[in-house]
Amino acid sequence: SYTTTNTSRAEKAKALENGLLKVELAEKTLEYDLFKENKDILLEIFKEMHPKAAERIKEGTTINEHASNFLKRVEINKAKSELSHRLAIRLESDVNVRNDFKVPEYIQRAIRWVVKGEQ
Repeated sequence: SYTTTNTSRAEKAKALENGLLKVELAEKTLEYDLFKENKDILLEIFKEMHPKAAERIKEGTTINEHASNFLKRVEINKAKSELSHRLAIRLESDVNVRNDFKVPEYIQRAIRWVVKGEQ
């Protein structure tokens, strides 16, 4: 089961942070955070990959539950890399998906930090 506490690996990475290294942490995983903001496209892609497994994803009562259930199905089906690959292809080939896609805030902060040196 997933928790919002940081893993020891995440804590160790965060401890290495200095002027040349910025560490940003996901709430759980990148896929979990992407799902919370881009549920429809991720469900569509996963359904193309694993239609029967996609039917078993329970919505739950909150987006967090739905995201956790989605992530469990992705992991059970060992589908993280294929999902990522198909998402990248869809983002590259479909301007509407690309324009509607939301990048998690911690990824945005990391990119701004690299590009502009923002703290």
